[in-house]
Amino acid sequence: MKKLFLLLICCLLITCKKDEITLPIFHPGPLDTGYCEAFRDGKRWKATAFARHHWGIEGYIGLDFVTYSEFGERREKIALNEISIKEGKHFLRGGILDVYDGFVGSSFGVHESDGDVLGPLYLLKEDFENGYVLITKMDTVSNVVEGMFNEIRFYNSSGHQQYPAEVTFRLGKFSMKIID
Repeated sequence: MKKLFLLLICCLLITCKKDEITLPIFHPGPLDTGYCEAFRDGKRWKATAFARHHWGIEGYIGLDFVTYSEFGERREKIALNEISIKEGKHFLRGGILDVYDGFVGSSFGVHESDGDVLGPLYLLKEDFENGYVLITKMDTVSNVVEGMFNEIRFYNSSGHQQYPAEVTFRLGKFSMKIID
């Protein structure tokens, strides 16, 4: 009987796999530099937003959307890089380190612990070529950027299998300051 019981437990352990974590909707943060509202995997999502001048490339900015825990610890970050300082449509393709290619690169990260540990890193899905950012206002005198994005699809590139394989942000709108 003990052998049968041990065999049953072993079979259960072998066939069980870790459940996928559903990302909660985190706190949007202080919203002191701006905001982004979107739908993340079909649920309303809001984040603190800010723009920054792109490192090393004159005339370009990057956009960041960040959420926090209730204690102020970073939980999520979307980075969109290499957006020219022009109003209009900018297509998404590639990663944040892909520069001089004419496309907006992007990544999404989930932070753990007290916000300083990067959990899974999500990269832009290469087979999705319809994503774009539309800049509707670019005021470099008052340092204000406004716009929207249609859809951004990310895949889990880091091997953290307990997290979702894909995360999609849809129908985003934002207004933010250029802070640097």
